[in-house]
Formats: sequence, structure tokens, C-alpha cells
Amino acid sequence: MTEERSGFPDRRALLGLGTIGVAAGVAGSVLRPQPAHAADPVTSVNGKTGAVVLTATDLDAVPTSELRSFVTVASPDRFPGIDPTGAAECAAPFQAALNAVAPGGTLFVPPGRYRLGASLQVPPNITISAPHRQAVLVRDGHKGIIVRAYGSHSAPIQTTENPARVEVTENGQVTGVMQVRLASAPNGWNRGDIVKIFADDAIPGSRRTEGASSIPRVGEYMRIHSVSGTTVQLNGWAFENYTSNVRLAKLDDKTVAIDGLAFDVSDASFASTDAPECVLRCDSLRSPRLTNVRIIRAAGIAIQMRSCAGYYIENAEITTATDNPSAGVFGYGIHDVSCNGGLVVGGIARYVRHGYSDKSTEVPANSQNTMMYGRTLFPRITGMQVVGASSAGFDTHQESYGVHFDGCIARATTSSGFSLRGSGHRLTNCSVIGGPIALQVFTETSGGRGTGDTRHITVDDFRTEDSSTVVQCSIRESAHDQRGIQDTERNLTIKGLHARGARRLARITNARVRITDFDVTASDLPEFAFIQNTNSRLDLIDGLVDLEAVTKVENNRNRILRSTTDSPSPGSRVLIRGLRVRASTFYATQCAVGPFETDVTTDIDAQVEMETPFPVMPGNLGASPRCTFGWTTWVQEDSAASLSSSGSATFINAALSGSLRAATRAPDELILLLATLSDGVSRDLGKLERGRKLGQRLSILVARADNGATLRVRNGSAYGVSLGSQSSITLGNGGQLHLFWGGSTWRLLS
Repeated sequence: MTEERSGFPDRRALLGLGTIGVAAGVAGSVLRPQPAHAADPVTSVNGKTGAVVLTATDLDAVPTSELRSFVTVASPDRFPGIDPTGAAECAAPFQAALNAVAPGGTLFVPPGRYRLGASLQVPPNITISAPHRQAVLVRDGHKGIIVRAYGSHSAPIQTTENPARVEVTENGQVTGVMQVRLASAPNGWNRGDIVKIFADDAIPGSRRTEGASSIPRVGEYMRIHSVSGTTVQLNGWAFENYTSNVRLAKLDDKTVAIDGLAFDVSDASFASTDAPECVLRCDSLRSPRLTNVRIIRAAGIAIQMRSCAGYYIENAEITTATDNPSAGVFGYGIHDVSCNGGLVVGGIARYVRHGYSDKSTEVPANSQNTMMYGRTLFPRITGMQVVGASSAGFDTHQESYGVHFDGCIARATTSSGFSLRGSGHRLTNCSVIGGPIALQVFTETSGGRGTGDTRHITVDDFRTEDSSTVVQCSIRESAHDQRGIQDTERNLTIKGLHARGARRLARITNARVRITDFDVTASDLPEFAFIQNTNSRLDLIDGLVDLEAVTKVENNRNRILRSTTDSPSPGSRVLIRGLRVRASTFYATQCAVGPFETDVTTDIDAQVEMETPFPVMPGNLGASPRCTFGWTTWVQEDSAASLSSSGSATFINAALSGSLRAATRAPDELILLLATLSDGVSRDLGKLERGRKLGQRLSILVARADNGATLRVRNGSAYGVSLGSQSSITLGNGGQLHLFWGGSTWRLLS
């Protein structure tokens, strides 16, 4: 990250200003060096006064004429009407200063506040330098962009056939190229040029309004490998699939660089409820570069990068941006619209809607507006911080692909730290502090037809503190075309999750999610279901759920995991391995019906380690034939709860004639069913359901039978037991019966 420096000019600024001052000596400035310093020959010496007259050549300085060929100073002396005090509007003379900069040159903007009543257009291939953010451009009296830098594309050329992936050999190396045949030979296209390939195909997974003629359509930038007549080969293979009205257009070689410039809007502009344009926009450029830019106030979008082939934004500071969606005002900090390969390094955005967001433009078929095609592809945002966002700190839209957030921090959000739609996104070493949701992954349905999916999101080393819900993955909900149908591909993978002060670990709906290597510490008043799973495939591998500090709950029917269905749900599959649960005795007693609950549509295979004994374990498990639940408890004292595990299950009185699933769903090699007839009533044992593995053994022990009560075990498939020739076996106090699972029934072990 670029360091913030003091308010003094840096070395480059001093050199520039010094050169200007020295050049002024050509016009007659008189310098009086000490005699001892006048060792070298000089142009002239005044014989009467001894004054030495030095020229630019004497000092090895740059003459004014040469200096002005590459550095232009936006000063009132050079451009009358420019007013750094802000007293007078000065858009026209400021535009004149921009127009005076030679290609490849620099406009130096001295400190001051420059009030602009119209937008400024930056000529291509120049640099604007205003070190240390002391020069502020202020929008006043208009709703347009403050500064816009626009590139251009050549006229599109139609293809005669769909692009093809081919391999070519060059210098003994085989490389993949995209071969395109055009309707006419391009003029002036050369190896190394950048072109946009685009078509009328809809962007896969995009949000589209039913029946709309304008929709998000595919497009991306590629580099020319070779040109031969009407055949163009592009380096690499295209990311998108192009089939409908495919065209190519060359991106002209234009860029800009802006360093240290600051922007603001007038009080009236900031208070206006009308939808304005953004503060700064770069459009259709090759790798524009923004460094140390500051947005003091933005009425809407601060920085927008549109249809650029790469961009670089370093150490941007966005202080505040008005966010009023009902009035069409969206306070985005950095907004990527259909760019490829952008890079954001460092920077901070405060009090915005999103610190970073992206979007694709809806465009009609066969449009000539090349820049409106395509989606955000593979940008990287590293080391950026967002504070006090009015919505998600970091946000992606349904069309974007491959956004990588690295080392980013979202603080005190009112919605979520990261809100991800689209596919292929990645989070590494990111953190969220506060807010209702730390990480939200979902499919878009609001404001249009839900047709897309959000898939293949990967998260590594994610930290949260005091976020109510750590992970929420909501797929195909509400108005989605496939509402309630579980996705067929992995939506979210998390490896390395560290959360403190959470009320809920996860809420998963219609998704496929895998979370590994996690530790989550709960706050007081945890949600009724700490993990809520609905119609999803959920893997929980190697993690700790820590409820030890919980002293308050909303009711006494809490769950650690609850899995349910959602119409027209096919059901859930839950895999748990290496899960450790730590809880206060208070919380354990508040799970009155057990900490785990599944319905009949949930297939679960679990291995859980309980540090704290729970009075009821594991809880209400649904009658799914693929339900296996293993658990152990740390031995803390010589009590029934502390010594119990899934390898033993106690059934008391009437429970002996009901479901025995708590015993037969255990994966243990040896299972002990403890029968207690403390009410003195003789009973028939209920049906034993299917075992979990061949050869699994089940021992039935009548641990207590008051008043001579007995327990009868019956023979037959209706009871799940095969006793050979015996119709039943009756057990009294201390009686035992040993069975093994033979694959279809529990058989008597002789």
C-alpha cells in the first residue's frame, strides 16, 4: 500500500516546480551566489556589481520551451480564469489547461479548490498530478461527471463463423489461440493489439427482466496473436462462449493516469436528491491508473471504471457517498462495469453503499455500443478497508465472475461484510467486524427474473467478530425460476473460519456448502438453530462450536443443528466429521429435546464430540434410512450423561415401545441398549430399525425392572429381529440379549 506522506511537495513535485523557477531565469532572474561557489564558467558577470547571470544551460536545467512540451501547470497566469480560491467557476479555463497538455505529458494542478460548473474531459495519454490531495475539483451547479476519461473502439467487424479454439506451434511451443474469421480484413490491426470480442449471447447466470430486449450480453478483451487477411488469431482461449452475431472491435491505444487529485461536490449538490453522474469515470481505456485519489464527498457513485482492459487503483480514499436507492442514487465507492483484470490496491471507503461493487450493462441485440458488452472478469481487490457501509461492505452482482478479495476488511456494516452474487469469486485472509451477516452468498431475484446461479465461491482464512450470522448461503429463493430446488453444483467452500461473538454460525438454503477448519464462539442469545440447514448438502469438517460463554437464551428449545425441507425440496444431505461442541451447563440444559434435529428428508452421517454432557442426545432424528449419528462425551464425572455416547442409549418405560432410532442409528461396532422399567409395567420392545454396518452388535440389558416387570423382544420382520425358532424372548431384571446385524435383520447371537 502506498504510504500517506506529509503535506510538503514530494521530490518529483519539487523538481518540477524548481525547473519552472530556474527556467524563469532565462527571462531575467538574477541570482547572487557566494564567490567561492562560482568555480565553473558562467555566461556573464556584471563588472560593476559582480552579479552573476545564470541561464538554464549553466545550471543543467530544462529550458522553459522544453519543459512546457511535457509539463503544463494549471495556473491562473498561464490560463486566465482558473481560480484556486473557489470564488469563481472555472470549468472552461481548466478544460483549456487539459487540452494544452501534449500526448504523454503531465498537467500539474497546484493546491486549491477549483469550482467547476461543467464536466471536464481528459485527453487520452496524459497524466494529471496533484500531489498530496491538496488540489480539489468541486462539482457545482451541474449533475454531470466531474472528470471523465474516455477511450474508444474501432468500428465492429462481423465474423463469418463462430470462433474456434485451435492450437498453433510457435518457436517449438504449442499454444492455444482463438481463431476468428472476419467478414472483411481489418485495417491497422497488429500483433499485440487489444480487441474486444463480443456477441448477443446472454451472460450465463445473469439477472434478466422477463421479455426485455435489453439484457446483459457477453464480451471480453483479448490480445491479437496474429493477423492474416480476414483471419485473426487471439492469444489464449476466450472465457465466454460466442455464438450469436459475433463481432470484434479494436480497443484504441488510449489511457490516462491521475495522481493525488481530490474531488468534492458543493453543499447544494450533496444535498440534492436528483440522481447525478459519478464523480470520476474511466471508459474504454487500456489500463488507466489512479493513485492517491481522494473523494471528499460524492452524490452517488465515486469512481467508476467502465469497459476498461485492466485498471490500477492504489490508495484511494472515499470519505462519503450519498446512498438513496429509492431516488436512483447508489453510493458505490469503486464501481467496476464490464472491465477485465482490474486491480485495486489498498485504500479506504467510509460511509458508502458498497466500498467495491460491479455490474454489467443491459444492451439491445446488435448494438454498436461496444463498451456496453461484457461482464466484470477477474479483478483483484487487495488490502482495501470499508467502514460504515449502508449496505454490504464489498459486493458483487449476478453477472460478475472471478472477483478476488484479498486481505480486505469490512467494519460496522448495516447489512453484510461481503455480499456475493455471481460465480468463481474468492476471499482470502479477509475480516468482518460487526453487522448482521459477515458473509452472504446468494442468487439475485429482486428487480428482475431470477435465472442465474451463484457457484464456486471459495473462502480461505476468514475472520469475523461480533457479526450476528457468520455465513448465509441462500440459493434459488423467492422469485427464482427454480425456487426450492437444490443446486447441482458446489456453491460455497470455506477453509479456515474464525468467528467470535456470533449468534448463528450458518443459514444454508438450497445450496451445496462445505466448511472445514472452523472455530466459532457464540455470544449470548444465540439463534434458536445455531446452524440452520434447509434442503442443502452441507459438509462440516474439523471444527469447534463454542457455546461456553452463553448465559442467556430466548427459549429452552435450542438446537446446534436443525435440518428441514423446503417445497419442492428433494431433501438434504449433511456430513459431519470432527465436530467438537463446547457449551456451558446452562446452554446444555436449554436444549430440552436435544441439540440436533433432522426431518425425514435429511440424510445425515455425523461424528460429534461433546465436551459438555447434554441431558438429551442427540435429539430428534428423522426417519431417513440414511441417517447415521455417532457421538461421544468427555468424561467429566461419574454420571450417566457424562459416561454416555452413541454406543449406548437408555430407554425408559413407554419409550421402549416407541422408536429406537437413537440406538440403531449409531455407527459404533458395539451398541448397548439400556432398558429401564421403573414404573413396574411389562412391555414389548418396539421395532429395531436397520443397523449401520454388517456385523454390528447390539446388546439389550434390562438395567432396572421394578415389581417384576419384563421386556419382551419379538421375532419377525415386523420387529426387525430374527430369533431363529423362538417367537420371542422375555427379559427380566438384569436380563441380557445379544444380537448382530446381518444385513436385513438383527439376528440372535448364539
